[in-house]
Amino acid sequence: GDKSGIAKTLHNLGTIHQAQAEYEKARALYEQSLKIDEELGDKNSIAITLGQLGKLAEAEKDDRAALRNYLVAFSIFEELKSPYRDLARSNLARMRERLGDAEFERLQREVVKELEKQEK
Repeated sequence: GDKSGIAKTLHNLGTIHQAQAEYEKARALYEQSLKIDEELGDKNSIAITLGQLGKLAEAEKDDRAALRNYLVAFSIFEELKSPYRDLARSNLARMRERLGDAEFERLQREVVKELEKQEK
């Protein structure tokens, strides 16, 4: 009945599958973990899982999904004043370096617009 523990276990299992390049299994486990964390309102765990989903999307060459997850995770960490915001910032910086400034900024504008539409 320890939902928080279950969510963390699912997240950790997702990390194992991700390390083994079993991306579909990893995503399914992360999404289960995320759903529980959202039900519990555990913002820190939500952001951690979104960060992992970002890394997963990046490994699958889905830059839009990676950036979306990284930006939301960073926003949550900023709100919480979490030390994890530095990790989220480094994920964003790594993407910017890989994509180049112009492409990163173009994609970021698009993703921010999508996120703003979802909030409405």
